[in-house]
Amino acid sequence: MTSDSAMSKDRRERLDRLLAEGESETVEFKESLDREALETVAAFANTRGGTLLIGVQDDGTARGITVGKV
Repeated sequence: MTSDSAMSKDRRERLDRLLAEGESETVEFKESLDREALETVAAFANTRGGTLLIGVQDDGTARGITVGKV
């Protein structure tokens, strides 16, 4: 069994790799959780799946998101 810190490191390494490799057929970056992001989820569900990263610009810059009303 792995420790929580090892799991966090593995997840961080995977995230860094996804950001560095950029968008592809199975990886999409969306700046916000909007209709376009939901359409991407549906498209992935209807094909072979994929990874959707919310809060990331098209160039791979992680900007984060704000939760709640604006």
